[in-house]
Amino acid sequence: MKFLVISLIASVALAGRVCLDNGWDIVWTFTDDDVLSLKVSIFETEFETYGWLGIGFKYPSEGSGMHDADISNIIFHELDMGSDFHDTWAETNGVPTNDVKLGGFEDIAQAVSDEEDELHTFTWNKPVNSGDIYDKLYEEGGSFKLLWAIGYMDGGIQVIHEAGNYGTVDVVLSDDFETGCIIMSELEVETAVEEGGETF
Repeated sequence: MKFLVISLIASVALAGRVCLDNGWDIVWTFTDDDVLSLKVSIFETEFETYGWLGIGFKYPSEGSGMHDADISNIIFHELDMGSDFHDTWAETNGVPTNDVKLGGFEDIAQAVSDEEDELHTFTWNKPVNSGDIYDKLYEEGGSFKLLWAIGYMDGGIQVIHEAGNYGTVDVVLSDDFETGCIIMSELEVETAVEEGGETF
């Protein structure tokens, strides 16, 4: 089922954005202190059903698949509805390895997992240039492959995603890039709400 993702033209801040067919909303901005800030919104029911989520980046020249992707790996908590964020690197098309275990560094900062209405949001920061060989150089305006996936945990062990629970989107990390999103005027949004539609 394809979910409708709507944004108000009048209130959209400068940010890059990807709206996936599954209803996810992925947004990024660059701060003045050379930091890439990311926010992912999924449905709360997905947070309650699954056990982890991954958002990764590769250079277009690196081809398809997970290998050599810089992945922010997020493990969900069932009890307190929080999450653990891990800076990881994909050595294969399997569960990624923490950068620290490979001799790199944990470069994710200001990570927050929170509920917003019927959505669960994840926000975190990564440095544009960490100097870590297991991180990408996130130059503003650069072209990347954005990887996303969600899956289960089994006895505390991360299980690889099932078919249909992952994908790749070609993006440009700029504050005016947008793909997959339906933009409506404020009047159209008000009309949709009055008719029983949903906005995210």
